[in-house]
Amino acid sequence: MINLKNVNKIIEQRNYKKLYFLVFLLILQSIIETLSIGMIYPLLNFFANNQTSEIQFNIQSYFDLNLNHSQVATTIVSVFLAFFVLKFFFQVFIEWTNATYFNNLKVFISEKILKKHFSFKNLSNSSIKSTTEFSNLAVFESERYAQKYIGGFVNIISESLTIIFISFMLFLFSTKYSIFILLFYSSVVFLIFFLIKNYLKKISFKRLLHHEVIMKLSKESFDGFKEILIYSAKNKLIQNFKKNSVKLGNIIRNESVISNLPRFGIELLTITIFSIVIFYVFNFSEISFEEVAPTLGLFALAALRIYPGVTRILANLQSIKASIATENRIINYLNEKDLKIDSLKYDEKNLIKKLSFEKKIELKNLSYKIEGIDIFKNLNFTFNKNDFIGIYGKSGSGKTTLLNLLMGFTEPTEGKIFIDDEELNSKNFNSWIKNLGYVSQNSFLLNDTIENNIALSSEDVDEMKINKSISQAQLTNFFRGNINLKSFLTEHASNISGGEKQRFSIARAIYKDVDILFFDEPTSALDEKTSENFINVINSFHKLKTIFIVSHRIENLKKCDKILYLDNMTFTDK
Repeated sequence: MINLKNVNKIIEQRNYKKLYFLVFLLILQSIIETLSIGMIYPLLNFFANNQTSEIQFNIQSYFDLNLNHSQVATTIVSVFLAFFVLKFFFQVFIEWTNATYFNNLKVFISEKILKKHFSFKNLSNSSIKSTTEFSNLAVFESERYAQKYIGGFVNIISESLTIIFISFMLFLFSTKYSIFILLFYSSVVFLIFFLIKNYLKKISFKRLLHHEVIMKLSKESFDGFKEILIYSAKNKLIQNFKKNSVKLGNIIRNESVISNLPRFGIELLTITIFSIVIFYVFNFSEISFEEVAPTLGLFALAALRIYPGVTRILANLQSIKASIATENRIINYLNEKDLKIDSLKYDEKNLIKKLSFEKKIELKNLSYKIEGIDIFKNLNFTFNKNDFIGIYGKSGSGKTTLLNLLMGFTEPTEGKIFIDDEELNSKNFNSWIKNLGYVSQNSFLLNDTIENNIALSSEDVDEMKINKSISQAQLTNFFRGNINLKSFLTEHASNISGGEKQRFSIARAIYKDVDILFFDEPTSALDEKTSENFINVINSFHKLKTIFIVSHRIENLKKCDKILYLDNMTFTDK
């Protein structure tokens, strides 16, 4: 049922110490739960028969007490209440500890998935191809795994221990009836679980599928808002959303009904058996009710505690079974390997300092193929430090691919790239990208404050460096009215213009203090005037930094020292 190898892979040894402590607390809770039920017997025995039981007599003798009937009654009730008050505070502590552990475990698994995401040099090597699929795995499925799978297993241990301890206590009072109760509830549990286990495993995969589709459609309804309205696709999207929501709702409903059916059935059986016993005692037994009341009360209370425990065991077994698809998805993702690199296994020395870049970048006999088709073949170019390099070509000529090769996110099929005579490869990739600043067609900006967007490369914000970056990126005029560094950018930075987005990306690169700036069609979404102003900002770094700019507009490259024409693979001075 539980694959320990997978569990070790996902939650790791560091989380076991606290898990063991939690299990220890649950064992104590089971013992206390058993004692709380056992205490009902002397209480009922004293008041039903109006006499001191053998246990009470022994306690008085041991502690050399001489108590009258009223004092014994007061003592029993006081001890009973005090015990339950202590039990209350202990249960609250356990609940807090339990909730804290599984919340932290969920965060740990989510963080692990996010680290795995950034272990890929190129996301084309990952099985996750969309933000919807990734957020579903990192947020919802990681929580389900922590709470329902691992949490379910811990809950089964807790409830099983409680039932075992209570059964042992009942065994001391009456062996025959204890064996009957144990066999009865065990048979019911295994029968129900056997009947439903395959169904739960089947619907767990369907639940995961429909949940991902719903998240994808939700995202598309925002990202494609205008297109959906313009092309009259609203009804199609709504119907698709409704169809998958109904299917997911049906699965959740079925899981809920199946989870509660055992509880309803066991409760009915328990009450039926208890009623038959009472009916038998009153009508056919020669034993008086006063004599049987303490034992009957004990077994009744034990049954009322055992049957919800049994149903919780069944519910958690169902949760574990229904979460198998989640575990498979997480473990498969964590086991994926980048074709060239796994950043999680890097030597930390490679992450401390930048790869030295003092002279030049060289492409030697570089070739690159996609699905057997040559994109580049035997390129031999040299780019000197502080050169301003333009890359020009028609759509599909490989402009962005060349940038990815130079930045190290893609590796050549053949040939090599050298940075000051040191080959650029997987081992020094993380050191190399510390030199780089990057501005794409659609600049990536966080739904966060302006200062956190600019200081993306730093954990601590240096306001002096931010102000310098803002000035050099020609963003000073942006800060007017109530706008300041603490102001928030909305999702997709929809509250600022396209030109401002690109300048924020430059400010981010300046703040990082990089040696090389890569611009991938930075003006493609800008109008002519905004594009001209943005190019002037880029030109201000001429001879101060090494700049690569990709553009299909030749006029954007007029200030470049050299231009690489990809259409005919020529590299000429401007």
